Amino acid sequence: MDLERIANFIKELRKEKNLTQEQLADELHVHRTTVVKWESGSSLPLNDTLVMLSKYFNVSVDELLAGERITPETSIEVKNRVTLAILNDRRKGMRMAIYFMITTIVLFISFLIYYFFTTYNSIHVYKLGGDTKNVITIDNLLIITNDKIYFKIGNIRNIINERLNFDSVILYYDNDYETKVLFSGDSDELLVEYRDNIEIFKNKKLKNSYDNMYLLVKYDDKEEIIKLKVVKDFENKSLLQLIFRNTNENYKNIDYDIKLSDKFKYDEETDSYKLKDNNVEIECFENGICKFFINNNGVEELYEFDKITKTLYYQVRNNKINSLYFIVLNQELNIKEKKIYNQFKEKILDKYFK
Repeated sequence: MDLERIANFIKELRKEKNLTQEQLADELHVHRTTVVKWESGSSLPLNDTLVMLSKYFNVSVDELLAGERITPETSIEVKNRVTLAILNDRRKGMRMAIYFMITTIVLFISFLIYYFFTTYNSIHVYKLGGDTKNVITIDNLLIITNDKIYFKIGNIRNIINERLNFDSVILYYDNDYETKVLFSGDSDELLVEYRDNIEIFKNKKLKNSYDNMYLLVKYDDKEEIIKLKVVKDFENKSLLQLIFRNTNENYKNIDYDIKLSDKFKYDEETDSYKLKDNNVEIECFENGICKFFINNNGVEELYEFDKITKTLYYQVRNNKINSLYFIVLNQELNIKEKKIYNQFKEKILDKYFK
């Protein structure tokens, strides 16, 4: 569409009627600046305005779009030119729409790629636990993101299962490279560390830090150093995890209400209920704690069940194995945790409890 030709034609028609731009604007009920844009070729009148112009100046819409009066001799030529101009404008509009759509798709894909590389495998959740002769700690959580590390202190109890009111706690690792404090605090609130220590968990040279992590607990003018077992619980690197997750395999609402059978005998000295059966020893307390010891040819399996916190603590010990697990039974369990629970249920729950 030749906007300059149309602009000159509108100006010519206005001057034939001896009108100013403002007068023409009043006649057509538009603003003066609209007429200025028409006559400068910066904009084209809208469809309804084209009809008003054609009626006011007594010309056809085709003549307005052609930018000249049409005579019988030029009728076919002018109409063909106008039709081709309209088709070209439509093609340009379609090309612009296609370019815009392609640009939008490219930007969207670029954003997805950027988002993928900045968020994929960016969150790691670890469970930490361990014990000494005097102290046991479970349910500690270590969460590592690209920007921060979060450490949530879990249960810290003494040998008789009383929760400790500790003065301070220090999480650190100690290996052949260096000893470095990761966290230190004086309460059981969430501890947060900014980016500096994140590289410790991403540096391949320090990957053995997981096997050399310790918790220093200070309580009642005493100190306990607990070597921690670190178990990776989650990382966001499975693209199909949410799509193909089989919810039927997730353990929820497990029946963890243990009821003692007649096989248990009350021990006044320890104020607990005990049971011995060959290589199995079980002791249950009124506070909902049960301890289990199984000796299979030198391999010691230790279970501890806390009815209040709904946690199953499990440890295997011999000359070659020293593994520690703690399982919160009212949450979803991973494959390893389900295996441990099934083993616990088969060896102990189904055999010795109601």
